[in-house]
Amino acid sequence: MTDETTIPDPCAAAFSVLAFILKAQGLKAEGPLDGADGQGLTPEEQEEQLVRAYLHRREQTRTPGWPEGAAEPDIPAGHAAQDTPDGPAPGGKDAHTPDTAETGADPDPEDREAAPPPTAMPGPADMPEPPGAGTQAGPVPSAAPEPVSLPDAQAKTPRTAPPLKGHAGQDTPDDPAPDGTDAHAPDTAETGANPDPKDMEAVCAPTAVAGPADIPERPGTGPQATTLRSAPPEPVSLPNARAKTPYAAPPLKGYSSLRMHNDNGTGLVLGADGSLSAESMQAGEYTIDLSGLKDGRRVSVRARLSVIPRPKDLWISIPSDQNAPLAKPDEAFEQVEGEAFLVAASTRGRSHAREGTYRDDHFALSYDAGSGWHVMVVADGAGSAPASREGSRVACETACRALQTLLPEEVDPVAQALVQDMADSGPGNNVPAPVVSSLMRAARTAAQELEACAQKLACPVAHLSTTLAIAAARKVNRRWLLLSFSVGDGGIGLWDGAAGAAVLMCRPDSGEFAGQTRFLTLGELDRPHGGKSRVFAEIRDSFTAFMAMTDGITDPKFETDAAFANPARWRTFWEDDLTKAVTFAPDNAAIREQFLEWMEFWSRGNHDDRTLAVMVPKEPAPATERTGESP
Repeated sequence: MTDETTIPDPCAAAFSVLAFILKAQGLKAEGPLDGADGQGLTPEEQEEQLVRAYLHRREQTRTPGWPEGAAEPDIPAGHAAQDTPDGPAPGGKDAHTPDTAETGADPDPEDREAAPPPTAMPGPADMPEPPGAGTQAGPVPSAAPEPVSLPDAQAKTPRTAPPLKGHAGQDTPDDPAPDGTDAHAPDTAETGANPDPKDMEAVCAPTAVAGPADIPERPGTGPQATTLRSAPPEPVSLPNARAKTPYAAPPLKGYSSLRMHNDNGTGLVLGADGSLSAESMQAGEYTIDLSGLKDGRRVSVRARLSVIPRPKDLWISIPSDQNAPLAKPDEAFEQVEGEAFLVAASTRGRSHAREGTYRDDHFALSYDAGSGWHVMVVADGAGSAPASREGSRVACETACRALQTLLPEEVDPVAQALVQDMADSGPGNNVPAPVVSSLMRAARTAAQELEACAQKLACPVAHLSTTLAIAAARKVNRRWLLLSFSVGDGGIGLWDGAAGAAVLMCRPDSGEFAGQTRFLTLGELDRPHGGKSRVFAEIRDSFTAFMAMTDGITDPKFETDAAFANPARWRTFWEDDLTKAVTFAPDNAAIREQFLEWMEFWSRGNHDDRTLAVMVPKEPAPATERTGESP
C-alpha cells in the first residue's frame, strides 16, 4: 500500500501539540513508517513522522462506506490493518460482524469479558479532554435551532398551518407521512447513500407556504415604486400683465438654469437670462410650471401670473337701434382720393355704447376734380340735445355741399393773386375777403338748415345743437392754399414734419362757464367778431398732414390749448401715435380696420364720441432734421 496521505502545511505549533498528544497515548511511528526509527531526524521531522503514522492508521481502520462526519468505531490497534475480508478476527469473531455501535443492541457479557484490553492505538474518544470537558462537565450543548417560516396569518382570523416538511417529529410511528412515505425511513443523512435526484428535486422545489411577499402592498410602495415623492413646487408671483399688451418680466431672483414645462396657454417665452415675455395675452389667472437651480439643487417652481383686462374690454357695448327714427351707425369710415388723400373715421363713445344710444359726431368729405378743392367737415352734436346726432349730420353735409359751389365761385377767380399777396405779407391771420365770405356763407347755410330741420321735427333748434369745423385745401401754382373755419370746441391744425412746424388753424371757443362750448347757430355767427375771427388761411409749399377733429380727440391727445399749439406734441401725436397704427396711403387695404381700431385707444376719463379727418398730400416733402420746434 503506497502512502498517498497528504496533509496541509500546518504551522509548527500545531504539529507540536498534536505530536505531544500522540506521544502521551503511547503511539509510536510503526507500520508503513517502520524502518525510519527517527535516528538522525530533527525533532520537527520526528513529530511529522509520528503524525503521518497516526493519520495513515486512521485511514486503514475507517469502515468502508462509513458516512463522513459519523463517529468511528474503536478498533484495536494492530488488527484492522492485518484483517482480510474473509479471515476471522482475533477472538473468533467475524471482522465484519456489526457490533453494538452498528446494531444498537446490548452487548453480551461474555463478549465483553472475551474482548481484549484496549491497545495503545488512541481514537478521538481517547484524546485528553480540555479542562471542564467530559461527562462530568454537564450536558453537551445542543445544535443551533433550524430556522423555518410559517405561513402569514391575518389578525383575529383562524388559520391552520400544514405540517413542517422534512420534520418527522409530528408523525406517529404507525402513520404514514403526508406524502405516502414511511415517516421514519432513514434518509441519506443516516445511510450515507447517494440521494435520488427525484427526491432532491422535490426537496429543493419551492413550497406553497406564504411569506411577506404575498401580503398586499400599500399604493405607491413595492418594487415598482422606485422614485421618491418629489418636493412640492415653490410658489412665486410674476408681475401683473395687461391683456392684449406686450409683456416682459425680469428674471426670477434666486433661480438659475430655468426651464419651462407648461406655459398654460399664455404664449410666454423663457429667455436665456430667465426673463419671461409675451407679445399679447388674454385676461385671466395663470400658473406657469418651471424648474431650475436654487442653492445648487434642482427645484420645481410654480409661477402665478395675473393678466388684467384692459379697461376698454370691460366696457359694455350695446348696439343702437338702427330701425328707430334718426338712427345713425355706431361707427363710420370714408376715404376720398384727389391730389391729396382724404380719410376720416368716427366712433361712438363708451358713454353711449354702454347705454345703447347713438353716436352724436359726424363728418363729411369731398373732392372736386374740376376745381381741385378738397373739403373735410367734422361736427360734434351736443350730448344734452336729444336730436344732436341729426344736427351734426345736417351741419356737415350742408356745409360740405355748399363749399363745393362757394369755393370755386368766390375764391378760384382770385386764387393766384391771393396766394401771392399772402406770400408777400408773410405769416399772420391776413385772410383775404373772398376766403372769409365763402366759409362764412357755408356755415350760415348749415345753421339755416338746422332751423329748417327743427321745424320738420317739430322741436326746438336747440335739440339739434352741434359744433362745426371746416378744412379746405387746393393747389395754386404748385403751392397749397389751406383754409379753415370752426365754431365750438374741437380743433383744426396743420403739421409740417419736415419743418417741425405746427400751425393752429382755429381759435379756442369755450362757453361762458368751464366745460361749456359754443354751437353753430345764426345768432352765434351774427355776434361781433363772430365771423372773420373764426376763419384762417395758410399757404405751404408742402406739409405732412392737415387735420380736423372733435373734442373726443383733442381732449385726450392735446389736453390744453397750449398743447394743441406745441409742435413737439404734434410730432409725438403724428409720428409716435397715429401713424404707428395707421398707414395713410390709398393703396393700404387695411386702413379702415387700422383707423377704427386706433380710435378705440384708452384714455382715463375720456369717453366721448371721437371723429378725426386727415388730409395727406400724395407726394409729401422728404423728411429733414427737426428744426423750429418750440418747447
